[in-house]
Amino acid sequence: MTERSNAGVAHALRDGFARIAAAPVVAVGLFVVLRLLELSEDDGWTMIAAGKRRTIVALLFWAFAYGGVIDRYARNRPTRAHGFFAACGGHFLPLVRLAIVPLLVAWSLIVLQPGVVAGSAVVLAVNIVMLFARIRLVVEDRRSAIGAILAGIRFVRRNVVSVAILWVIYAVLHVALGKAANWLTVPAGHPWIARVIDEAFFALSLWQATLFPYATGVALFQSRLAHAGYTAAPPAVWPESASAEAIANAAPTITP
Repeated sequence: MTERSNAGVAHALRDGFARIAAAPVVAVGLFVVLRLLELSEDDGWTMIAAGKRRTIVALLFWAFAYGGVIDRYARNRPTRAHGFFAACGGHFLPLVRLAIVPLLVAWSLIVLQPGVVAGSAVVLAVNIVMLFARIRLVVEDRRSAIGAILAGIRFVRRNVVSVAILWVIYAVLHVALGKAANWLTVPAGHPWIARVIDEAFFALSLWQATLFPYATGVALFQSRLAHAGYTAAPPAVWPESASAEAIANAAPTITP
């Protein structure tokens, strides 16, 4: 059982890297929009202490973006702009409903103020379940947020070893990135160097916190319960122009 789980993790890592590399526009687009909106690379629910307005903006943005990002990685083929944004819009409302659950958990932690260990354990559990809940919601075209959460819990329970190994890898990357950011010093009098370094670390944080977990999570899920071409929803097809549609639907004419 352990050997099968380890093999699944190795496949998920390789496939996750490949899916990210095959969709550079997704990473660049997320980076640019997050910088323009001045949002964190995180999905926002752990930023609740930063203020209600900022948290709501972050949650709405990620509820919109997750649909396109997960759909692109799940299909593992170019979906173009119309396909990407069709997936964003199609899954937006279910993902908004799904975001309410971690938001309630965050408010509960603020009110109850548990210990550091207990609070960290709750945040970790919610992050794991929410990742696979979003994946199952988008890949399987679900509409029920509660159903997606229950499906995410079932997947984590049945693949606990693989999920735990992946999360250890995420944690190691997170710690290593933080250590590198603290270790790197910028010479005085060179603000542009500091800006370049800040942007580079933000891009790495976006990759480590969002793109890498979802790409590897999708790869792990599809290797266990689906396949690379599997989605419940049909591919989004850009509609014909109004004139072309009118010609196609016109009544047949009889020429003399």
